Amino acid sequence: MTVRPATHRTANVARWACRILGVLFVATSPIAVFSGDTASRWHTLLHFVTGLVALYAGFRGGAKLFCLVFGAGYLTFGALGLALGDPAADRGWHVGPLHLMTGDHLFHVVLGTVVLAAGIVTRSRRTA
Repeated sequence: MTVRPATHRTANVARWACRILGVLFVATSPIAVFSGDTASRWHTLLHFVTGLVALYAGFRGGAKLFCLVFGAGYLTFGALGLALGDPAADRGWHVGPLHLMTGDHLFHVVLGTVVLAAGIVTRSRRTA
């Protein structure tokens, strides 16, 4: 059994995070659309497009950058939703066509944190 150095084990974390996120977002988005929940179609479309970009980054390159940008963005977006959402209406926050509630904000905070962490622990490739 060959033991690889820790830097090798963290080289692919962002790539796998992108692949997993991409598959989950692309696979679940049509289910949400066809379930009849019309209020969240724009939100679902955003997740679908994000899933496509994640798959591209996970298979073609740019996974670390995607994880850092996506993770920080979702973490910030979720935190803003929790802070700015109407406390009398389940922290409801309307951002353009998106109608987000507490569950959405918590999902964005957790997902953003996990994906950002994947980007942070992934070592950069160095070219000689």
